[in-house]
Amino acid sequence: MPPGVQHVHSAPEPYRHGYEPQPKQEAYAYYNETSEAKQIVQPRAGILGMRRRNFWILAMIALILVGVTVGGSVGGVLAVQNARSKSESAVTPSVYPIPSSFSVQATTPIASPATSASTSASTSLYVPPSAASVLAINIDCPSVLESYNGKSYRCFQNTDINSLGDITGITAYSLQQCVDACSTMNEVEGIAKCQAVALSQALSDEYGHNKGANCWLKNVTEPRAGRPKLTVAVLNV
Repeated sequence: MPPGVQHVHSAPEPYRHGYEPQPKQEAYAYYNETSEAKQIVQPRAGILGMRRRNFWILAMIALILVGVTVGGSVGGVLAVQNARSKSESAVTPSVYPIPSSFSVQATTPIASPATSASTSASTSLYVPPSAASVLAINIDCPSVLESYNGKSYRCFQNTDINSLGDITGITAYSLQQCVDACSTMNEVEGIAKCQAVALSQALSDEYGHNKGANCWLKNVTEPRAGRPKLTVAVLNV
């Protein structure tokens, strides 16, 4: 033993009846404790037994799936309705009005200027009856007889003019057409070459047997009476 060091011995404990000595326990400083410490973990608050983060992730996924399902259903219904409307419009027949201007013109035994004018005004396309189908026309003298350019004519019923004065013949359905043709010739020639006209009432007969003409333009002005179914108009110069 080194000098100066004294070893102190504790006095022995006296023996007692019924007493058992306890083994000495080694004491350790609290800051050097090496025994395993039990840690108490506080449970975290959650939703429906799940962590908050996991719950919200699942909730978002569920909302997205619901939105996709609803959107797909609505889109499908709209697509079916659109296809149905298109198919119905495709099979709907179009109705087009039939123009009434192409009506059949009825022929009458006697055609008057007033009848022809009213028929022409009431339809957009007028097709006159053929000359061969018209038995007779109106050749009565009006109170005033003028051509389209204002030239006046004297009118004589049941009268004819010598055929030696014939210039040309045309088909006319009225006395007005006949005098208009006379004035047109004078406009073209620049002189009063046509001085009178003779118009026959029997249109179909003259058309079939007299060179297809019932209106004759004349260069003479000497009417002759006593010719039924003929009318003469003489130009006033």
